[in-house]
Amino acid sequence: MQANDIQNLNPSYKKLLINGTKENPKRLIIPKLTYNDYTNFFEALNADEDESIKIVNVIQQPTRPFKTITHVVKQGESLNRIADNYRVEVQDIKVWNNLLNYTISIGQKLVVNKSIEDLKKPIEKKTDFLAYKIKAGDTLSSISERFENVTIQSIKEINGLKSSILTIGAILKIKI
Repeated sequence: MQANDIQNLNPSYKKLLINGTKENPKRLIIPKLTYNDYTNFFEALNADEDESIKIVNVIQQPTRPFKTITHVVKQGESLNRIADNYRVEVQDIKVWNNLLNYTISIGQKLVVNKSIEDLKKPIEKKTDFLAYKIKAGDTLSSISERFENVTIQSIKEINGLKSSILTIGAILKIKI
């Protein structure tokens, strides 16, 4: 059994940390084990002291210099989207705000701790597509000619078009 097998089965533990306690245990999904592997795994988890498994007390505040940001939840936002926007883990937001589940409400204030180093880094938004609004007189051919390396076929495939008929005002994704 490899460590990345356990990571793949438990994507919520990205930092190789299972933040459970005896009072509040967390579930860990493990791959199907042979009898010998199961015995070794069981012994490792239940050993009194084992150097291969570290139990650490984790503090709730980051150890690097940080800035606390208060985020007010807007309609349509989720913890995943908020975490992505601030480039932090969902689990961290849950810990900082004592959230027991993923439920948040519009108007709720959430604490987000960002390291000062991360605040100085520019956020790079790389998009592979742009949106094009269809105007009167546009054809797939005329649209493809406006953009470099764009073909009629690529526009049809990306947008799931079965024919060349376009609707004025519709938005097409164009791969750039």
